[in-house]
Amino acid sequence: MNKERLGQVFTPLNIVKKMVNLITFNKPNLVLEPSSGTGNFYFELIKKYDNVIGVEIDQNIAHKGALVKSYFETKFKADVIIGNPPYVEFKNIYQKPQSNILVHKPNLFHFFLQKALDDLNDNGELIWIVSSSIFTNSSAKELNKKIFHDFSITYWEQMPENIWQNAAVPTAIVKIVKQKNHPQKLDYFLSNGKIIFGNRVVSITDVVIKVGGASGFKNNLSSGPIDLVDSQTERTKQTIKITYEPKKWIRPVPKAPKNFKYMIFVNTKTRNEHPFYMLENLKQNEFIHYDAAVLAIYTFSNINETKDLMDKLNNFDWEKAGIKKDGRFHFSQSILHAMLC
Repeated sequence: MNKERLGQVFTPLNIVKKMVNLITFNKPNLVLEPSSGTGNFYFELIKKYDNVIGVEIDQNIAHKGALVKSYFETKFKADVIIGNPPYVEFKNIYQKPQSNILVHKPNLFHFFLQKALDDLNDNGELIWIVSSSIFTNSSAKELNKKIFHDFSITYWEQMPENIWQNAAVPTAIVKIVKQKNHPQKLDYFLSNGKIIFGNRVVSITDVVIKVGGASGFKNNLSSGPIDLVDSQTERTKQTIKITYEPKKWIRPVPKAPKNFKYMIFVNTKTRNEHPFYMLENLKQNEFIHYDAAVLAIYTFSNINETKDLMDKLNNFDWEKAGIKKDGRFHFSQSILHAMLC
């Protein structure tokens, strides 16, 4: 098997059965699996349904009864499309499919998703294992808009990272129905081309979000009079003292926006379930330097409204938003901007 080029990761039977049970059609016109592999889904599906097609490009592993060809060479219309599409980085895709809406070197599963959505009949169901970051990835902004406006996401379940052999990509089970306002539609919103599950955090105050400066030589920072917020400050609530020489930094600490009132901090990578914090000793309009491991949210309102925003951010289910990987939350300027701006 060529996992790097074909993205072959095989699905445990208990996950297969769970996903098959999400199908609501009694007699679908066609149940299609676009990357059928050795047939884990296929052989479970044919126990319940008559018209099942499993497509598999790799003849070396294709199961009995598989249609051996590229999914992108098929022209099916199906009531149900189910499976675990391949996860392959753009640089490793052997024959790159065409897309007029995917950008920035999309993963192969994005191409599969776009075609599968096009191949669904009205009210059809797509039930897939996907990367948990699929709806926040910058490559799929236009595809996310299409999903948000023309489809309904009715099921989303994060999967434990340890269920896959030799694959560390955080995954989820998703069910997408080709119906705009399905009665079982989950709560989610679209912002800056990203779909985020849950209700948007509403801030009374305007905000500006900036990532910290990159010194490139943190272990050799000279001690000095300048306070610096770093990744340890989240835990200790203490700054480190440095000599700040911006011309020597890869990226200087950003300047504070005019007329800001307070700063809320969050590490770009953190295991903390409630990672947003403020420094109690910082006064109104007081700026403090911070490094590239930290994001700052600048607010323009009073202390109570700023703390209220911080509490809302800490109470949001960020794991459901799909930004958890290797046991850590991965925050970015674009994620926070989508949430708050």
